[in-house]
Amino acid sequence: MPMLDVTDETLVVATPEQVREVLCEESFWEDRLPGVRLRCIDDRDELGKRWSVHGAMRGSAEVWLEPWLDAVVVHVFWQVDLADGHRPSARVRRRYAVDLKAHVAAVKDRLEAGRAPGTPRAGQAGE
Repeated sequence: MPMLDVTDETLVVATPEQVREVLCEESFWEDRLPGVRLRCIDDRDELGKRWSVHGAMRGSAEVWLEPWLDAVVVHVFWQVDLADGHRPSARVRRRYAVDLKAHVAAVKDRLEAGRAPGTPRAGQAGE
């Protein structure tokens, strides 16, 4: 069992292509997790990507994009061990989970900017 096993689901009112453009880029995660490098092992186009994780962490990561009505359910999975072999404390594990959620929430906020809550995404009204 990995030392860090983080799972998150977030509904983003945007197209799968818009979400993929940000969350399926290796640089997005590498910029937010210093010392981590990702290598794509499964590119599933509009459904997301899977990576092997190297560097400061070792294991696997995945962004699965599940279209739902005019939105996308973004499933993010990190199953990694720290490269130095140390077992992170519960506080550190929670911090990773909170940070991961914050990164995805920031993308959600950016992609949904200007849309009133409860309204369809731009271009969807009346379809």
